[in-house]
Amino acid sequence: MRRAKTLAVSLAALLALALAALTFGVSSASALPGPVTQDLIAGQNQVVGSVIATPLSSTSLKVEYQLNAGWCLTQTHVAAATSLAGIPHTKTGNPIPGQFPQGDTFSTCQTSAGPYTFTGLTTTPAYVAAHAVVWDKSSLTTTTVVSRPGVTVNGSGSAVAALEPGVGVSYPGCPAGDDDSIPSLWDSNAKLLGGATPNWGSADWIWTTPYPLTPVAGEVATFSDGFTLPAGFQLGGTLTITADNAYSATLNSTLLGHSISLGPGFPGTLMENAQVGSWGVASQGWQLVNQYPLTGLVAGANTLHVTAANEYMYPDDSYLNWDSGAQTYLGSISIDPDGATQCINPAGLIYNLTAGTYTHSETAWAAGTGFAGANWATYFTVPLS
Repeated sequence: MRRAKTLAVSLAALLALALAALTFGVSSASALPGPVTQDLIAGQNQVVGSVIATPLSSTSLKVEYQLNAGWCLTQTHVAAATSLAGIPHTKTGNPIPGQFPQGDTFSTCQTSAGPYTFTGLTTTPAYVAAHAVVWDKSSLTTTTVVSRPGVTVNGSGSAVAALEPGVGVSYPGCPAGDDDSIPSLWDSNAKLLGGATPNWGSADWIWTTPYPLTPVAGEVATFSDGFTLPAGFQLGGTLTITADNAYSATLNSTLLGHSISLGPGFPGTLMENAQVGSWGVASQGWQLVNQYPLTGLVAGANTLHVTAANEYMYPDDSYLNWDSGAQTYLGSISIDPDGATQCINPAGLIYNLTAGTYTHSETAWAAGTGFAGANWATYFTVPLS
């Protein structure tokens, strides 16, 4: 009996040891080293973020970028290999980021990037090189362009301050001339878009003349406003605009947008949409202030082109005297080009364009050991087991 009991105890002990060995073997095989975090260094000495390399298995890993506050990136280039020789480099030992197998070019400046995953790493440690182009957000330069007297109109002329279409002002009882003390539709609607009132952004209503010379037949005017952007990463921006009573806006060769009051016949015809045929403009709808994202910006010279039109609201081209008491037209009256009666149909264009540019960039590398070449590029190693 003693031998049987001893044998049973021995078998139980051996089984326990075997289970322990099996458990230890499984846990040790599945355990992976933790992530390796390296500083992302710009200009050789400034920490602008981190690069995190995380083992996924004994033969794979992922690489991610995280930028510090005040910095962002627009390009990444990443390589991981089982030896330093596997990272693309010149004969002199300088790495070639453009030949790294993974990376991105971003149209917007990013505060993180990745993950970039590498497999088939047959030995440990893995060699990792992580490169980026980073931008200093404190280098932001803002360019603002507003409608104002002096803007080029019709190729060679200069725009002048125009009557502001008023809010709560009944035609023809609107103010004479350009009166900034009277809130305009621009002021009230731009406020809804986040601007201040009155005359948000110092923009002013402009036209070829203070009053349209042909308020009934209508007028078309083309405005050109040039501005220069500094070299760097163009963040884009917005154009805020309206016109009395239709417009189409183009930046360089790119159409930004047009008012809902603009019809398919514009600018060849200014007929109202109530008229038969391919109408050009509508007398209503221009009151909406629109915002468009800027596309087509370039470093250096840019030009905003706006074609605007004005047209009297009555279907034909007879100028009718409005009786505000009777709420009806009383009949045709003569038009004095310089007379206040033209206030019944003022004309004008107003806009505010704002663009942003990051002007300072740096090359950045994940901190580590220098390559054999003459530049300061670096690599680091990541244990996979």
